[in-house]
Amino acid sequence: MDDPMLSIREVARRYGLSTSALRYYDELGLVTPAQRRGRQRWYGPPQLHRLAAIQIGKAIGLSLESIAALLDGNREVWTSIATSQIATLAEQIATARVAKTVLEQTLCCQAEHPIRDCPVLAELLRLWSEGTFRNEGTGGLEAFLAEAKAHEHAYRSTMDDKVDAG
Repeated sequence: MDDPMLSIREVARRYGLSTSALRYYDELGLVTPAQRRGRQRWYGPPQLHRLAAIQIGKAIGLSLESIAALLDGNREVWTSIATSQIATLAEQIATARVAKTVLEQTLCCQAEHPIRDCPVLAELLRLWSEGTFRNEGTGGLEAFLAEAKAHEHAYRSTMDDKVDAG
């Protein structure tokens, strides 16, 4: 009969973790081995399930403290943590969208040195340095993104008019 238990080494290999990470999770009470055989930790299906949940939690940006609360908490705890993480992810998405737009502008600009010479980026940098967007959280980043797109559109229209007139 096959033993459904896996040794700490087998679990570490299967989940791409070090054995010290598994021991650390044990110390924190996140995943307690099903049993010990001699001095070695052994894990069964329920522990592997918890370990998968920990890895997913880490992949979506949760702290080990939040993961522990999710693993052992009730619906209210889940809702609170999920709501908080969704807000954090929304801020990260807004930041990434602004970063993408600014980087795309550096590629689109025909200036020799976009940060120094691009009129669109120069205007956005001026607005940023005046504090127009900095202290408004996600709303400030969204406004910055909208402003970047408006300046880019105006600049391209001006350049298109110059090309047509030329």
